[in-house]
Amino acid sequence: MLLVLPATAARAASTFLIQGGGSGHGIGMSQYGAYGYALHGKDYRFILAHYYTGTALGTTNPSRIVRVLLATGQAAFSGAGGAGAGTTTLQPAATYQVTVAGANTLKIVAANGRQLGPTFSSPLTVTGPAPLQVPGLGTYRGALQFRPDGHGGVETVDAVGLDDYVRGVVAAEMPSSWAAQALEAQAVAARTYAITTTVGGTGFDLYDDTRSQMYGGVGAETAATDAAVTATSGQIVTYNGRPAVTYFFSSSGGYTENIENVWTGATPEPWLKGVPDPYDSVGHD
Repeated sequence: MLLVLPATAARAASTFLIQGGGSGHGIGMSQYGAYGYALHGKDYRFILAHYYTGTALGTTNPSRIVRVLLATGQAAFSGAGGAGAGTTTLQPAATYQVTVAGANTLKIVAANGRQLGPTFSSPLTVTGPAPLQVPGLGTYRGALQFRPDGHGGVETVDAVGLDDYVRGVVAAEMPSSWAAQALEAQAVAARTYAITTTVGGTGFDLYDDTRSQMYGGVGAETAATDAAVTATSGQIVTYNGRPAVTYFFSSSGGYTENIENVWTGATPEPWLKGVPDPYDSVGHD
């Protein structure tokens, strides 16, 4: 006997189409979105208040010092007029090397191999009449500080005033051709981020790359971004009167995100909530 069973109806296939875009972690200020808002007539105050929910603007000392790690390993500089407590005179036109002399001491060596002055206790600080040069890296405002890196080399750190630091960040993080109000929003966000985050380094607070934020020193400065820093000098983002961590990123694709939904274990923060980002695509058009 042949048993014929009815055919079982196949389940209908389901197709899901997911559309989206963006670049970066999605927390805080979207840079393309800020640009879009600026092109639609919004000022930097509106832009910052939109992306950092419930915040206000406050102020900090624009000359306060931040310390940025530039390099580890070999260390050299030029443009300096003095070292240490000013007891050792240097020639700004000359290039010098810094090497480890002992467990916590350093020495300065001239191009001819001669050691200048005594050994110096760490940190060794050098200053000059103009921005200092670090061969292979660039030119930097403020003072350079040197410490043994614990592996036979030397850490090179730029100890620089906050607003001078921000001058070297804005154009490294956002195109200097963008609308002034977007650049001003970036200046305030970068300034606030610099004083609310630390990498916990020995002798430095920030990296000069995306581990903190991009910092190019004098070589990254432009007239437009300098104007943005000046227009917002000392201004920071605050929540309940305290500086607020101001994460920023490139592009949201239309909506930003809560911090706890992006980074596992992150503490929810009231100013880092997802918000609509209607003009995020304007810079891509």
